[in-house]
Amino acid sequence: MGGADPRRKGRVWLSVAEAHRRRGIGSSLFETAVDYLRSEGAWRVQSYVPGDPAGSRFLSSRGYRVTGRNRVSALDLRGAALPDVTTDGFRLVTLGETRDRADDLYAICVEGEIDMPSDEPETEMDFESWRRDEFEYPDVSDECSAVVLEEELPVSLAIVTADRERGVGYNSMTATRRSHRRRGLALLAKVAAARRAREIGLERLVTENDEDNAGMLAINDRLGYAPLYIEEYFTRELAQGEGPTGQRW
Repeated sequence: MGGADPRRKGRVWLSVAEAHRRRGIGSSLFETAVDYLRSEGAWRVQSYVPGDPAGSRFLSSRGYRVTGRNRVSALDLRGAALPDVTTDGFRLVTLGETRDRADDLYAICVEGEIDMPSDEPETEMDFESWRRDEFEYPDVSDECSAVVLEEELPVSLAIVTADRERGVGYNSMTATRRSHRRRGLALLAKVAAARRAREIGLERLVTENDEDNAGMLAINDRLGYAPLYIEEYFTRELAQGEGPTGQRW
């Protein structure tokens, strides 16, 4: 929040249990959150709905418009027929084996984030934010996450977070250096990560991808990821002095 206009954006998400809807709970929470964001200088607010038609109607009725859609899908590792992928001149290692190469891994992720289709594309990603949110995130699996090396240079990766208790993993980032794309390296990394996830006992991998990310969706389809639902992103620009809607959900 704060700073130049492009940074004065807010995000809010809420959920109301089905049995407690249409009592004004969601309206009250949402309006309170938006009022707070407005007081902090937000001129635009974004929210998202994970496959809930009632949530989409709630936002649409308040003037929010759909600005992006993600396909959320899952791979059942127990029955997945993972293809054999080989690429000459490259080798696979785990994220744990490249923890001392943070700068090189960051470079891959920056190019991946900036080039990734999105309702609100990244224009920059600083090292400290990436290290906090991706590299040092507690659930990131050093064992499952795969890195592709050309000689000793990391050129592609697939980062996975793992919840062993529930048997679920999440593909948080798959990216390749621009100079090394279209060589099958993202597929190589993602297959390796899926195999390692299965080896440590995970039963399912979940991922989400922008509907315009044709390349990654093609990889997911090839590996057998099944669509679960569409996650919609909604955006609205706030008018100065605008008050609560008073609508109820």
